[in-house]
Amino acid sequence: MKPEQVLFAGLFTSTCTIPYLWFVMPSLWTGNELILWGELIVFGVEIVILNGVLKLGWKRSLWLSLMANLASYGLGLIVMPYLQ
Repeated sequence: MKPEQVLFAGLFTSTCTIPYLWFVMPSLWTGNELILWGELIVFGVEIVILNGVLKLGWKRSLWLSLMANLASYGLGLIVMPYLQ
């Protein structure tokens, strides 16, 4: 897997899923429900996209999506206190 493929897949999945998580799903859920259902749905969609774009197979796509989401969540925990 080439680095530019990983970069493209990461940007593509984020571009496809973040608008829904930030702007569509809050009309369906709030608070903890939004975090739970929104993140689960985005996680699942990202697995499908990664499998389709990078042809990694379902297991590797799952792990890549999980690692990307954990990294994003961890970065958010670090950055958010400075933004408030």
